[in-house]
Amino acid sequence: MVEDMRNNIAHRYLRYDNQLPIEEREIGWNSWANILYGYGTQSQQGGINGYNTYRTGIQIGTDYEINQDALIGVSLAYNYAKADAKQRNASKEN
Repeated sequence: MVEDMRNNIAHRYLRYDNQLPIEEREIGWNSWANILYGYGTQSQQGGINGYNTYRTGIQIGTDYEINQDALIGVSLAYNYAKADAKQRNASKEN
């Protein structure tokens, strides 16, 4: 009984995460969305300046199950990225 409960929870999680195998997807049209996010940082090391990076966005799409082995669909995505170098020291001698 406990194993059945675990399988049911895992199955529900995969459905919410749009990760179900194609044979377990809804027949017909399916829509989905993903939130994109990333962050990175590097402190100054060995004379090399550090940096910060940041990325966020969204991806949405829809697909249609043609048959057991094929899907057709479209998706759109928007992504914003920013990079900032730390302790930039630039000089020019004349």
